Amino acid sequence: MIANIPDDNLIESQLSRLSTLASLQTLSGSARQVQNPTLFALSWRLLKMRSFRAMAGHLLSWKFGAACAAACALSMGSSAQAALVSNGLTGNTEFDGWVDLKAGTLTTADLTSGFGSNESGSGDGVLTRTSGSHYPAGSSLYSFSGNSTFEVSDTSALSDVNTVVFSILSWPNGESAMSIAPTLNFNGGTQAIAADYLGTQSYGTIDFGGPVETIAYTFQWDLSSIGDVIGSYDIDWGQIVHAGVLALQLESSDTFSLSSALAPAAAPEPGSVVLAGLGVLGMVGAFRRRRAET
Repeated sequence: MIANIPDDNLIESQLSRLSTLASLQTLSGSARQVQNPTLFALSWRLLKMRSFRAMAGHLLSWKFGAACAAACALSMGSSAQAALVSNGLTGNTEFDGWVDLKAGTLTTADLTSGFGSNESGSGDGVLTRTSGSHYPAGSSLYSFSGNSTFEVSDTSALSDVNTVVFSILSWPNGESAMSIAPTLNFNGGTQAIAADYLGTQSYGTIDFGGPVETIAYTFQWDLSSIGDVIGSYDIDWGQIVHAGVLALQLESSDTFSLSSALAPAAAPEPGSVVLAGLGVLGMVGAFRRRRAET
């Protein structure tokens, strides 16, 4: 008789919490780690198997399994960075970030005249609302009455920009957060270049009359094939009504490399493999013992 094994509902509740923890980007002070959800997804599937629930009794405890999974996901790490998204760009880089975009941090006048980047480690990037009615509300830039257009600019960028990565932390109104996709101009021109890469990632929820999912939208431009030396640039986009803007990030480099926020997940480090291997071996041993007992 196996004792102290939680029922299916409790198992699913605990694993759901772990899966959510692994898929979100967890902020600790100014450092941020992106957790890899691969092992959690595997554990989720295994725990939904009826046979695994029986085998779990031969492990130290179901809590050990959860702790092992959490440790493994943390060791499948990533670089920490004072940023909304960890891009891991190579070469010489420049960073600008805008956080706490709400009342008390800036005013509507700041937004329309140009609000400088305020994240620690930022350069001299500027955010400007170029049209519309988004304003600093209680939790974000928000509009009740219509769409808005925005621009972020860096007029004293690196000596030759070869890639730019731009991230918007927002929540969608229905299926979208943007009315106009971001486009990039350089050296004072109006090239309106569309991004080459796009990725999205869930970033948790905020309380807006109930939990509302927030999403980090990341766009990257590969400018390495442009013959001109790029010394300044701006990015324009449109924000849809009732879709808030919580934070922004702009990062550039004089060398193109694909942002790690957009690249496939890296292979697990050796420590992660050991943890995963221990779990598999334990399961195999428990299964063999169970067969022997029957």
